[in-house]
Amino acid sequence: MKYLKQFGLICAIALCGDLVKEATGLPIPGNIIGMLMLFFLLLTGLVKLDAVEDTAEYLMSIMSVMFIPLGAGILTNFHHIQNDLLGIVLTLVATTVATFTVTGLVVEFLSRAKEKSKGETAHE
Repeated sequence: MKYLKQFGLICAIALCGDLVKEATGLPIPGNIIGMLMLFFLLLTGLVKLDAVEDTAEYLMSIMSVMFIPLGAGILTNFHHIQNDLLGIVLTLVATTVATFTVTGLVVEFLSRAKEKSKGETAHE
């Protein structure tokens, strides 16, 4: 029952993201808005990590399975995208490099900030 409650909470927040997108007309997918909402709810403590953690870990562990329909759709409709394949591949490579770069810089920044705060705490 715990997993069902956690999954229901995650789905409810995702639905709220969709509703916000529809109500505001933002050019951001509703599921992204929902995950940002979940992030801020966790950050502020309005939703405790225990309320979603187990189901979120399970969903992350099976995430690769969720790409099977996407891959099948690409193979089925390859004739529609083959003329734009070079642009698609270049976009994928550029966004992957950008994601790796930004992630690395954020991790480095947070690591330095954590070390700096440890150093300040030790001197007090």
